[in-house]
Amino acid sequence: QKRPGEPETTFADVSKIRRLLDWQATMSFEEGVGVMLQHLEDWRDAPLWDPESITRATESWFRHLGKDHVAD
Repeated sequence: QKRPGEPETTFADVSKIRRLLDWQATMSFEEGVGVMLQHLEDWRDAPLWDPESITRATESWFRHLGKDHVAD
């Protein structure tokens, strides 16, 4: 189930970081999913995001980005 504030989908494109910083992943996507599944229970009691907690968590980011980037 999708938590409030989570995007419907995301698409990672690491080509820019690979090009600019010569970055290389240390494990495959499949290995990463396996590790995540092994530790899924660690997140069972993690707090859920809601619009209020997202606003609090990102307030300083938007303050530093300037008024053109303020979340509505």
